Amino acid sequence: GGAAAVLTGGDVITRMGNLWRDAPWLGVLFLVQALSLAGVPPLSGFWGKLLILKVGVEQGHYLLVTAVIVASILTLFSMLHIWNQAFWQESDRDIEPSRNRRWRALLAVGGGLTAISLVLGLGAEGGLRLSSRAAESLLDREAYARAVFDFHGKQSAAKEAPAGGHGS
Repeated sequence: GGAAAVLTGGDVITRMGNLWRDAPWLGVLFLVQALSLAGVPPLSGFWGKLLILKVGVEQGHYLLVTAVIVASILTLFSMLHIWNQAFWQESDRDIEPSRNRRWRALLAVGGGLTAISLVLGLGAEGGLRLSSRAAESLLDREAYARAVFDFHGKQSAAKEAPAGGHGS
């Protein structure tokens, strides 16, 4: 969004237009992130929504499940509306991307963030396994207490041991 505003000289969506013609990579990056925000698989936004839906159904929170689905659909429509306005709609304004180079730095940052989002979405299985193990360990109070108290016990014993460590 920032790159589009810098490129067009403002952030009024109805005055943008023609961005696909002038900056197609910006359009691709925006569309990928918009679809991720809406929760389209296999992008990163999908996995969080999927887990919320799964737990919501398992626990019988059908109102939450419905709200997540409705919010995702509305987000998809709003993002596509913004994309159509900014990138496809005709505009009488003529943009010269070479005139303002600042938008390229914003495009590079957006490209990096989009790459991270794609990696997170396409490699979600490893992250989900890791977060599941972390959640299980947090919920296991006994294992947590053992780990904390064993660690503190070892710390206290190390402080009380005589220097040199040789006993007679």
